[in-house]
Amino acid sequence: MRKELLKRKLEFTSVVSSDDPAQAMALYLGIKPAQTDKFRAAFNLLPLSRLRECIDMAYQLSLDGGDVEAIASWLDRYERQSGKVLPRWARKNSRAYLREARAGLKDGAGSLATVLFEFKGFIYAVFCRRLIDYYCEVRNGKSTASECESKPL
Repeated sequence: MRKELLKRKLEFTSVVSSDDPAQAMALYLGIKPAQTDKFRAAFNLLPLSRLRECIDMAYQLSLDGGDVEAIASWLDRYERQSGKVLPRWARKNSRAYLREARAGLKDGAGSLATVLFEFKGFIYAVFCRRLIDYYCEVRNGKSTASECESKPL
């Protein structure tokens, strides 16, 4: 039993620390070679999905009259992850929405829910654009710098 656990630990460590975690995870999970590209595209969208969830939670808490600290914690979590995850073209608008949301938290204004709703729509649009880009990449078997690249939001 201990040997099996050590083997799993080594396999997991190699997956997490590998150069291409999506490829390694596909191998580890036994994804069929024909489906590997699609799996990698979906796997690469996970961090953006987490960002979307952070804003969704902040928005929902603002609708429910949630505690300012709880909303701020979700915005903090978003901010910590966004620097690594967001595409370069989306960072400027993201920072602007984050500034507006933080100002709404400090002022206690009723516009916080509106700002978070717009922020939620923006991050969903970023998610959808990346999804389309990954789809084009898988379909064309090459980089998204091809004809599928869409204009920045």
